[in-house]
Amino acid sequence: MHSTKILFIGDSITASFGSNHFDENFIIDNRGVSGDSTVETLSRISKEWFEFKPDFISLCIGTNDFARFRSNDFIIAQIEEIISEIRKYSDSKIILTTIFPSRENKPRPNSRIDKFNELLKITAEKRNALFFDLNKLMKDESNQLKKEFTDDGLHLTESAYNLWRDELVKLIQKFFD
Repeated sequence: MHSTKILFIGDSITASFGSNHFDENFIIDNRGVSGDSTVETLSRISKEWFEFKPDFISLCIGTNDFARFRSNDFIIAQIEEIISEIRKYSDSKIILTTIFPSRENKPRPNSRIDKFNELLKITAEKRNALFFDLNKLMKDESNQLKKEFTDDGLHLTESAYNLWRDELVKLIQKFFD
């Protein structure tokens, strides 16, 4: 089996998701940066990121835009620009990962996150990207991020990263079956 190459693009949640979460069948390049919103991510993209020829590009961004009080429409427009920028350098499959639920995090209410993720799904369909919905798997019965998946109401624990990895591997394996 050939190694699957994944380029991760995003914020601190993505930045903490590294090659140590994957086995030797995966080559990971993580371009997540703590504090990044869609604006910073768009400004940082460069052709060098794509020189290792990823099979998949995972984009998980937007939660910091919420904290900066940007509208869902603005964030989606930025994500569309990010996709256009990626397409300049790569024809790899893009995976749009939902924004994860929060737990008692005022600038990031789950009702808004749910509405945003609906728009993200439409964007994925429109832009020929894969929509990767982890949000529903990370919620508890009160529609919040499960306690075992966070220590601060926003950032993920190892068990959440393990779930992300396991579900991502399942998604990717569909392309090789």
